[in-house]
Amino acid sequence: MNKSTSPLRLGWKTASVLWVYRFAWIVAAPFIGLILSRRVKRGKEDVQRLAERKGVASRKRPDGILFWIHGASIGECLSALPLIDRLLADYQDAHVLLTSGTVTSADVLKDRLPSKAIHQFIPLDNTTSVKQFFDHWQPDIAMFMESELWPNMLVECARRSIPLALVNARMSVHSYRRWRRWRSMTGPLFALFDVCLAQDNATAARLRNVGCTFVSIPGNLKFSATPPPDNPND
Repeated sequence: MNKSTSPLRLGWKTASVLWVYRFAWIVAAPFIGLILSRRVKRGKEDVQRLAERKGVASRKRPDGILFWIHGASIGECLSALPLIDRLLADYQDAHVLLTSGTVTSADVLKDRLPSKAIHQFIPLDNTTSVKQFFDHWQPDIAMFMESELWPNMLVECARRSIPLALVNARMSVHSYRRWRRWRSMTGPLFALFDVCLAQDNATAARLRNVGCTFVSIPGNLKFSATPPPDNPND
């Protein structure tokens, strides 16, 4: 599917909102280092991997096909594990890049990711960090888990013609009402997804109403996740 190659093709309202969003990141740029430092002190960032939050990778991109999956935190990342296993089984020459935004998710994934899967922290959604991230990893397909959406990430996928999927999607009534209120501006962003895989009928209907196309309902990936490792003696 051919996506728009410029934010201007998203429509003038969406392009205007995107411009304001990007301008806000430019204004915030001098304070990003301070914000990250404070988050480190609160245990919300890994000081050894702060560069990843700025789009600078700490690992080399593996050769061949690279599936990129993004989950906000532990729940979404654990839901992605059976999907990762299936992708690596079906595409034996492929690798998976799994991104998340929390230290706790990174700690859990250290022991649970297969050898051909890589974890990185998601970069901040400013233009510079996002471009550095894409220039390095060059994913062949992008999959966002559940409801974690970042405008610059989505637009960059479209600009680079990277197929985009919303996987295990969910949308609460509260979120739906908010997105629906601004549909004229946010609808074109939702329309960037080539496919949306909803957890249930209610979410599917809400996704269609906010601008998603090609919505299907395969069910909830969480029911496919294997139980976490445990110690029988405990």
